[in-house]
Amino acid sequence: TMILRHHESRSKRNYKREILGPSQNKWNPFLKSITISFVALFLLGALISPLLVLRNLHKFSSATKNEDTFEYVKNPKGEFSSYAALKTNEKKDVNVEKTKDPLLTGKAPGVIILGMHRSGTSMLCGLLVTGFKYHIGSKSKLLDAKPENPLGYFERKDVVFPSETILKKEVGGWNGDVTALSNTKLISEGTLLSYNLAKSALQFLNDRRNWPWVLKDPRLCVMLPTWLNHIKSELPPAIVFTYRDPLEVALSLSKRRSYKKVNITFWLKLWIEYNMLAIRFSENMCIVFTSSEEVVKRPYEEGTRIGDELRKCGAPPLQILQQTIANSFVDESLQHKKDNTDPLLEKYGECNIQAYESSLEEHTEEYIGEREMYLKAMRVYCDLKNGKAYKKDYVWPILK
Repeated sequence: TMILRHHESRSKRNYKREILGPSQNKWNPFLKSITISFVALFLLGALISPLLVLRNLHKFSSATKNEDTFEYVKNPKGEFSSYAALKTNEKKDVNVEKTKDPLLTGKAPGVIILGMHRSGTSMLCGLLVTGFKYHIGSKSKLLDAKPENPLGYFERKDVVFPSETILKKEVGGWNGDVTALSNTKLISEGTLLSYNLAKSALQFLNDRRNWPWVLKDPRLCVMLPTWLNHIKSELPPAIVFTYRDPLEVALSLSKRRSYKKVNITFWLKLWIEYNMLAIRFSENMCIVFTSSEEVVKRPYEEGTRIGDELRKCGAPPLQILQQTIANSFVDESLQHKKDNTDPLLEKYGECNIQAYESSLEEHTEEYIGEREMYLKAMRVYCDLKNGKAYKKDYVWPILK
């Protein structure tokens, strides 16, 4: 019986091959698995496609609501010199979107203080932190006070250290050829993010719980575009620009132990470069102009005016300045001043440029060069006081 059944089934298979043809044969297992895989992928794609369409529609609607985002743009000369609102399709930072507070919408994230070294920026920043309660971070994040700055620098280590490291690599340091940053190239956008300290600073600056913050480091005069490219906000930060008599700055820097052998011609030239780049890089931003002289002379009145102007810039103080705080924080005795009894050297418009006592021998080439640089710096100083230096068509002196 088993033999007969075997022959019967075999004959049936032969019949199918001969009558029905090879198309009725069973599929090859390998081809079968490939076919099943393709079918599965097709069904999966059909399921995901509607979800992707909905996601893109959501992104498009969000982009139309928030078309304007701020970023640095190049001017016709190829320099990053203006902070302009541009339409862009760049992806917004997820963390910023999650922490967005309706009360902060349309406000600047904070204040950046720009000013040359030894120009009263520490005093000004301390006034904003102490008197207006702008956020600056924990004390452990700040540079320690030193004899030349006993009240503290109010500078974040995670801003100063990476900035100085980058400047050393690019131009030789904070006192290097800083004009090369605008004349040849700017520091690439990714350079800053290669430093963990910089990432820590940006995390603080982009956290809306820390708004409004205040940021201060004289190196920002020459590195402002590099940092601004990474600050994520609807409005750019407000700027407080301050300046000081160039000879006072030069004399103050010359008193430092490591710079006693440096001629003041060098410091006067650097003073011009820092102020020039600070004004160029902050062009078209909301700027409050002040000076070390005004803050020292009238700390409460000038501080109150600065606070009012910052309110107009979208970075309002968190509290009203008290006169006792302003007067106790600003110490005029800490300011290294030049002698104002020197005779008149030049009449520049309505500005009197006084002579100074040089350590160089008269009529020498070095003395003549120092005097020429002093006059150039003092003319810029006069134009800062009368407001001419802030105009776009201002002609800055040629420096050799």
